[in-house]
Amino acid sequence: MLLRRHYRSLVATVCAVVALSLVFLSAGTTEFDGRLFDLALAVRAKVQLPPVTENPVVVIALDGKSLNSEELQSIPRVFFGPFWAKMLDGLFDAGARAVGFDIIFAYNANAFRIDHDARFLQALARYRDRVVLARSSDIDVALPYAIALDPDGDSERIAYTEIVPDSDLVYRRASKFVGGDGVSRKTLVPAVLERAGINAFPSEMLLASREAFEALPTYSFIDVLRCAAIDPEKLVDAVSGRVVFVGTNLPEEDRKIAADRFMPSAADSSVTDSSDGCSLNALGPSDPNTTTVPGVHLHAMAAKIAATNDIVHIIPFWLIALFVTAAAFVAAALGATVNGKMSLSWMIAGVVGIFGFTVLALMQNVWVPGSEMMIAVVASTGAGRTVRYVFFERRRRRVEDAFDHYLSPHIVAQLADEDAQLHLGGDNRDITVMFADLSGFTRLSTLVSAEDLVPIMNRHFEVIVGAVERTGGYVDKFIGDSVMAIWGAPTPDPDHARNAVLAAIRAVKDVAALQSDLSDDRTLAVKIGINTGTAVVGNIGSANRYNYTTLGETVNIAARLESVPSQYGCHIIIGEETARRVRRDILACEIDDIHVDGIDHPLKVFEPISDAASATEAERDYVSAYEDALLAFRQYDYANACSLWRNLQRPAGHSTHSDAAATPARIMAERAENLEDLGT
Repeated sequence: MLLRRHYRSLVATVCAVVALSLVFLSAGTTEFDGRLFDLALAVRAKVQLPPVTENPVVVIALDGKSLNSEELQSIPRVFFGPFWAKMLDGLFDAGARAVGFDIIFAYNANAFRIDHDARFLQALARYRDRVVLARSSDIDVALPYAIALDPDGDSERIAYTEIVPDSDLVYRRASKFVGGDGVSRKTLVPAVLERAGINAFPSEMLLASREAFEALPTYSFIDVLRCAAIDPEKLVDAVSGRVVFVGTNLPEEDRKIAADRFMPSAADSSVTDSSDGCSLNALGPSDPNTTTVPGVHLHAMAAKIAATNDIVHIIPFWLIALFVTAAAFVAAALGATVNGKMSLSWMIAGVVGIFGFTVLALMQNVWVPGSEMMIAVVASTGAGRTVRYVFFERRRRRVEDAFDHYLSPHIVAQLADEDAQLHLGGDNRDITVMFADLSGFTRLSTLVSAEDLVPIMNRHFEVIVGAVERTGGYVDKFIGDSVMAIWGAPTPDPDHARNAVLAAIRAVKDVAALQSDLSDDRTLAVKIGINTGTAVVGNIGSANRYNYTTLGETVNIAARLESVPSQYGCHIIIGEETARRVRRDILACEIDDIHVDGIDHPLKVFEPISDAASATEAERDYVSAYEDALLAFRQYDYANACSLWRNLQRPAGHSTHSDAAATPARIMAERAENLEDLGT
């Protein structure tokens, strides 16, 4: 009992503890965080304009245009030394702060032709304090270049080009050092920035750009060479005061999948030669049909982020643990409290809200890894729902299933969905009420034991209830050997009168079918009274106990009509209002006028004969002849009425209530004959 009372708090606490444990095991991050980071970057780029700052980084790309240019197309790249020298002279003459090569010069062209690289070596020596060459952990710089750049063995002038991808092979972060064999080696970007006098690179940094990586100003290598020779002022405008990274942007070479993969591509720019041969237009995407970017742009973007201090910081581990624990606790509590659709809505809202929170935090340059919070919300909501089902909904359904045997399934479903229905009160409804009584019960109870009586009664009640529920009726209650049923409540039914009469006809046939299995002294017959009208429908009773039922004159008349069939030798009697409403669907015969206690005028009563659509000619003739006799009876022509009734044969297949001799026509004939004898 205590467990059931506090199961919400318990499941929420357990989920919070499990989530906290998983955070420590995963060190506060998952592979899904990377995808979330990429998507959050794209959303931030859409909704937040970047701060207005001067771009401190440019890229010079050895591109297809350069390789196919008149100057370079016939020269292998290993022999580009003289051109690299011209580029360095042009860049530094134009005011570049530092140059970093994302190209590994592993081959010295002097080995092929003496002094071929002399100018390049001289340029490296001349600008050694502002140039950084790249190497990798596997490939070193050729010795002449290393000596020219670093005669004193200063390792700061040669840096490592490696950037380590995440586990999904997407590049999202850059480090100041790379390690191997227990030795830390400085990477290219911080080395270049230090040569430019910028010491702002952290030990590790997220590549949290505000734009596509290739949106950085990028110029073609051949354009830089031409402008350096023809129009140096254009080069000044492009590179003065900026850090320059040099690398390839060829579609087939050194491509990386980066964190900008969901961002819109950089705007394309048309590159045209000017009349003087010097055009320095920024390049567009190097390969618009792919999500990869040139490796040099990863270095350049890392340099821009560090140089502008636009660094995104990851929240502390203890805050991640706190957020995940809180998310698990709240989600489990909600899952264990609200219903299925509501918990699903809250779960979706939670996941969307967490993503929105990560975007808002990213707009403030704070990264909140949200995947574990999302996982905690989904898993804890599921756990809460499971526990709710075990401790609440399964028990609730067992109670509902049990009460289905005592109450109408319509009522059970209505009360389960709407607590507001659980109060005393009612309203006026247009309904049809039926009372069905099993005749012969008293006699039968004296002939058989209680153990034998109950199964017999249950079989008869089962067919009556089945007829009621198949037509949309509601079994209100069992009263001894009688059944009370309602149509039109609790579920509205515009055809409640017709459905009630059809149910009565079916019940009579089904009860009659049961008699073939019983001995003559154990047979039962059914007599039914039906009435239609307005009645009060709702919860009737006391504050502590009540019943969904109906009250009013319509109900009282139906109860009185239940005893009438035995007086006329038939099974079913319906009231005048019921007969009026079903006249197009049911062939009914007006039987007589009767007096009911509490009603100051006689009531016309009818016997339903059959469905109007399938009524036979004999049934229609029977109704017509009976009503002719009734008209003569009401005009005091008793002799004629008696004659008509005595000659009237009940249609084949229509049983009587008790004795085959006791039909409505013969009973009325005897009454007419008695009145004739009295001379009334």
